[in-house]
Amino acid sequence: MYNLVLFRMLCRTGLISLELLTKSHRAQLEILVALKAGRSDFLLMDNSISSSHLAEIYMNMRCKNLSCRVLLPVDECDCRVCSRKDGFCSACMCLVCSNFDMASNTCSWVGCDVCLHWCHTDCGIRESYIRNGINASGAPGMTEMQFHCVACNHPSEMFGFVKEVFLNFAREWKFERFCKELEYVNKYFIKQRL
Repeated sequence: MYNLVLFRMLCRTGLISLELLTKSHRAQLEILVALKAGRSDFLLMDNSISSSHLAEIYMNMRCKNLSCRVLLPVDECDCRVCSRKDGFCSACMCLVCSNFDMASNTCSWVGCDVCLHWCHTDCGIRESYIRNGINASGAPGMTEMQFHCVACNHPSEMFGFVKEVFLNFAREWKFERFCKELEYVNKYFIKQRL
């Protein structure tokens, strides 16, 4: 408990610098990064990540996702999400909850056609970023399911996205995974219209 209080005090004072972190003992650095990131996997690592990368993760200069670890902001993005959420990685984090997972080739994430930022399907539905919108053709009275990007507010149509995921990846899925993907389709198109 004392260490946690000391850690919080150090964070508030601004005494922790990149230089100080790179010179600190490796075990101390791993503990600091694990505490700040709220992830115990930093304590269970081998030495495949350099101390300088750990220090950059602590300072929110590098992504805390051990499978990503890109420099932040990604592609020097200055959108309203990347510029406001310290440590946010647009390559692998959800625009709404800022969490990441290793899911790929799935409908559990939805992306923006323009800025390529991503959102968990469940987060997008819960916060109404996935909703009916005016059809891109502009035909009067025609609507389609769209993902309205949190970062750039661009509406991306959902049918083409879902179709592409199923055409490209469904052959690789086992039965349970296929059923899970169909649940996302149901969330997108059936439940949202009710």
